[in-house]
Amino acid sequence: MSPINPPKSRPNNPINPTNPTNPKNPQPNKPNTLIIIGTVHLDIKASSRLIQLMETLRPTCVAVEISRFSVNFRKRHEQRWLKRFQELLERLPEKRRCHFRIELLKRQLRMPFEWECATRFCSSCNIPCHPIDSGDLSRQELPWWDKELLRLDNLILATEEPDEDLDTYFQSHYQRAKMALLKKNPSSNLVGGLVFDPHWCKRDEIISRRLMDLSKRHDRTVYIGGWMHLVDDGRSFSLGRLGRKLNSKMFLITGDECHKL
Repeated sequence: MSPINPPKSRPNNPINPTNPTNPKNPQPNKPNTLIIIGTVHLDIKASSRLIQLMETLRPTCVAVEISRFSVNFRKRHEQRWLKRFQELLERLPEKRRCHFRIELLKRQLRMPFEWECATRFCSSCNIPCHPIDSGDLSRQELPWWDKELLRLDNLILATEEPDEDLDTYFQSHYQRAKMALLKKNPSSNLVGGLVFDPHWCKRDEIISRRLMDLSKRHDRTVYIGGWMHLVDDGRSFSLGRLGRKLNSKMFLITGDECHKL
């Protein structure tokens, strides 16, 4: 799979949406288009390429793998998290402060770049942007970040492993994503057992139902989410399987490169 330039015009044969009540068995309805974009989370280098791709695709609606709970909770707490993080950083031994895990943690505390890019693009085009994740994971994890994630001993533990160049770190994730999305039946070792876990599949079903509902109501819907949701193992339900059933256009963005799947 080599990098490509995204299409510069609307396809001649738009994709039929599906019955939003049953994403596992899509049924023809009306000729609306659904396009799926996979990203590597925390890869802020991909921001420009993501916006460029949306400008080329010209959606009438954008959906993102984030819950409304997460968006609202992060807006309320992000600045306090970052202030607390900076205070802990000053107490961390100086040689650990530039560790790649510290930079990743800082990015984790900020609003995901996928949502930032989508809302910026949608605002400029005056089109809707929807957070469509279930929110179950965010409700379990985000309220605990103050007590569990933002602790000095946690930062020390995170920086115990050998340091690594951040570009090298993301390059390894790019390669993993491309291998998994090219392989017909990827193994759990390649993508992580979580992808094929029943809870993960249930989450993808919820996202898919919401996505199909949007696709039914909008001419051209673009979905943006983590690349692992695009994996199709041939057995479990996933957004990747849904996209293939619908013959949707799917893209993977790795840094400043865009790949058509």
